[in-house]
Amino acid sequence: MAARADEARDEAARAQAFGYRLLEDGDYYRAITELKRFAFLAPESPDVFAAYLAVGRAYELGGHAQDAVSWLKRLEPFAPTLQLRAELWVEVAYARYLAGTYEMAAADLTDLLSSSGALKDASEPTRFRARYLRGWAMLNANRVDDACDL
Repeated sequence: MAARADEARDEAARAQAFGYRLLEDGDYYRAITELKRFAFLAPESPDVFAAYLAVGRAYELGGHAQDAVSWLKRLEPFAPTLQLRAELWVEVAYARYLAGTYEMAAADLTDLLSSSGALKDASEPTRFRARYLRGWAMLNANRVDDACDL
């Protein structure tokens, strides 16, 4: 019985490693499959949420931003920490930006960055990414004056 558990754990670890390798290599759709397989094989792993977030990034990088938005929005109830939830919300806004819905991305990021917003306790790199992305979303939405108001 212990040998089977070790074998299953090893298979999950291989799927995870292979999924991230495929993502690095630009093979986004196979990366999605492997990362989902990892989550299926090791649903209790603390790395599952990060793998699911990487699936959303693979959709973005593969040119399917709207699929990324749909996928990422489904993950919110599963974010295990406020830090990961903040990263998720910024990633959703980025996917919206890539999908060309600049106003929506800018509005989401403005809300997130407000003094009472969800990013107040986020890491500095996450807050920086949100501010930077908000500026670009505002510029692309032809709101130049608002873009500089960070």
